[in-house]
Amino acid sequence: MPGREDGSSEREAFIPSAWRPFYEASRIPAAVRAGQTLYVTGHSGETAEGVFPDDVEAQVRGTFRNIALTLAEAGVDWAHVVELTSYTSGCVARSPCCSRSQRSS
Repeated sequence: MPGREDGSSEREAFIPSAWRPFYEASRIPAAVRAGQTLYVTGHSGETAEGVFPDDVEAQVRGTFRNIALTLAEAGVDWAHVVELTSYTSGCVARSPCCSRSQRSS
């Protein structure tokens, strides 16, 4: 595994409280900082109680809310995000909902 820019291999993991049960089961943190770069793992739209809403727009909004919580845990916000890859099934049919949800985050 490559190290930090200063040559060390030190990493800092971020595990928001809502992510803790998943982390305990998988050992996958919500994000890892290596040097000055924060890598955020895949997030989904469940509520803090671990419930996935039936409504697609609520799931998309929840995903962006959960990413924002992880960013905050790492001491950054959306203004620091350089790139985002989003995988959403059925996007053509749900395009207006996905666009509204992403713009409001």
